[in-house]
Amino acid sequence: MTAQTQDSTSRVGLGELVGMAGFRRLLAVRLASQFGDGLFQAGLAWLILLAPERHQTPAAVAGAAVVILLPFTLVGPFAGVFLDRWSRRQVLVYGQAARVALVALLVSIGSATEPRIVEYALAVACLGVNRFCLAALSAGLPHVVAQRQLVTANAVAPTAGTIATLIGVAVGGLVLSLESAGSRTVLTLATVAFGTAGLLALRLHRDGIGPDAADAAAHTRAGVRQVAADLGAGFRHLVDRAPAGRALAVFGSYRFWYGLWTVQAAMLTLGERAYDLSAAAVVATASGAGFLTAAVVTPLGRARTGESVWITGALLVAGAAVALTSYSPAVVVLAGIGFVLGLVAQSLKICTDTALQRYVDDDHRGRAFASYDVVFNLSFVAAAGLAVLVVPVSGRTALAPLVAGAALTATACAYRVASRPS
Repeated sequence: MTAQTQDSTSRVGLGELVGMAGFRRLLAVRLASQFGDGLFQAGLAWLILLAPERHQTPAAVAGAAVVILLPFTLVGPFAGVFLDRWSRRQVLVYGQAARVALVALLVSIGSATEPRIVEYALAVACLGVNRFCLAALSAGLPHVVAQRQLVTANAVAPTAGTIATLIGVAVGGLVLSLESAGSRTVLTLATVAFGTAGLLALRLHRDGIGPDAADAAAHTRAGVRQVAADLGAGFRHLVDRAPAGRALAVFGSYRFWYGLWTVQAAMLTLGERAYDLSAAAVVATASGAGFLTAAVVTPLGRARTGESVWITGALLVAGAAVALTSYSPAVVVLAGIGFVLGLVAQSLKICTDTALQRYVDDDHRGRAFASYDVVFNLSFVAAAGLAVLVVPVSGRTALAPLVAGAALTATACAYRVASRPS
């Protein structure tokens, strides 16, 4: 695919996408589902981490990350194999129903269990199903838009989902601020959103978002015992599709260093300022604003500069921004850095989504996006583990941001060299 062809894909208008019934229906499922995600995340964060009786330390954040992310990170590749076998529409329908049941059970047990092993197990299961659904949404997108529309679709759909998640978090936070409400109320609202998403998924044709019938039949005949072999083939497929493999490697590196900064920022706001949720909210809001801005600037910037230059520049800007954390822990500085890092995170995600959808064959696409989720989650878990060693409870350290800045700069240089035509 030539650079000119790639650039033309970035100029597809929003009106053209919205005019497509399949895209609208898939987007509606995403919005309802990710609004519920925001509610669930707000209720869960309060339940297991942010309640005043909890102790916020790097180890606590790392422990929560491991409990929530690691189990379904390991299961994720197997989910991808089944996304290439089962109707992705049915995955969305039954996945949302499963989330309703899991969250309802979590609400019913409340905080009655000590230690909270059951709560953690239910949270892991619900979040695991969520990643399954998100992978199905991404893998199904090329079935409802044309190739030339993928860049714009990937700027619109995931970013709109992020907006829905942020709104869900905000609504959840507002509900939690009411004296008469608590995490149970927020989690109950999340079940309503998940149920709505499942009903909206029924508007899609059963085979409308893949996998292709012939591919699905072939994979079903292969049997569950072939999962490991299929996964190996999926990774080899990513290696063969170098642009997709490079994009995923870059995003994994960025996610790791972004995760390290996130833990440090949490400690600087919650630990250094004696549990100042308002400071944490300011930084989180700024980061969310960066995510939203990326939806506007990424298609335009990528079309003007080309994918390689855009990704390289984004990494260099992020490297410089994260290093500034060593200069000052002031909230305004952290908010500015959060905005830049949020913008780069979403911009790289848009580019990575597009690369996987464009270069990966449909019969491998579910596994590719499940592997994407593994990289996404495992990199943050690893970053949280490193934070335990290098980030103090106060969050004050120059080492972590300087190392992160240098690493992102090195990633940018390596990507630029690898992307040059041979």
